[in-house]
Amino acid sequence: MNEKRITVILVDDHQMFRDGLKHLLVGEKIADVIGEASTGKEFLSLIEQNLPDIVLMEGFILKTSGINELKKAISDLANGKSYFSSELLRQIILTMEKNNDNTKSNIPPENKLSKREHEVLEQICNGLSTNEIAEELHISPKTVKGHRTNILSKTACKNTASLVMYSIKNKLVDIEYS
Repeated sequence: MNEKRITVILVDDHQMFRDGLKHLLVGEKIADVIGEASTGKEFLSLIEQNLPDIVLMEGFILKTSGINELKKAISDLANGKSYFSSELLRQIILTMEKNNDNTKSNIPPENKLSKREHEVLEQICNGLSTNEIAEELHISPKTVKGHRTNILSKTACKNTASLVMYSIKNKLVDIEYS
């Protein structure tokens, strides 16, 4: 029985990079590339005609990453998980540590996170899905979603990616990196 392959659109301004990535994705049977764009405008035009499972753009996975990190990123995203490049997070953390030494949290006192919300936040920042967080903390997925909603509201973040960045910047979580 054939398993549905993940479909991808590549967006990068370097043709050689797109060609190499496409060759890798198709050759290693990681995903099917259904479109390519070199600019945001090309991408917007392309996305109107094609609905990929994943869009690979600059910034999210460093070009210095290896094939295993690429496979993990695509697998995580295809399975509904969040993915953050460990090397990219490491660089962001180091930059923020240099720029924000001794910075306190920017969450107003009346909006401080509860102990459980902080536990959920740590798991979100570790890249766990809602179901994985529920299992780890022995609570229901619905409860996790409620905590996530409260955390997003208290931090004024719009999505998981901005929440992770906010959490690192404001030292709400301790991220271990090697």
